[in-house]
Amino acid sequence: MTDTSISKGRLRAFLNSEKTKGDAKPSFEGSLALPNEEHERPFALWVRQTKQGGVMLTGRAGQPKGSAMDQIVGLLGARGSAAPELVVGMSEMKLKAGEIVLFENKPKEGEAPKVLEKG
Repeated sequence: MTDTSISKGRLRAFLNSEKTKGDAKPSFEGSLALPNEEHERPFALWVRQTKQGGVMLTGRAGQPKGSAMDQIVGLLGARGSAAPELVVGMSEMKLKAGEIVLFENKPKEGEAPKVLEKG
């Protein structure tokens, strides 16, 4: 058996050409492969503005095709049931299972940006 897992993970996001201003469609769609997982999972991202005026991407990630959870959701869906939802978060932000949030990464005021070296 060959190992088809991805050791570092991968994220591919594409601008949604069907998005129009004011609609509920995501700004970006793509696929996400977590480290050491064999299957990719779909995701969607919406562009939002933070209270401080910065850019924030919020989104949802689905289950990888062929995963145990994908199979369970498929069985529940066949009976007309939805997958169970778990909400976690802070007082101002709630995340459901499968949702992701990406924030703009800025250095603290007065700090020089840190540069990460490969290796």
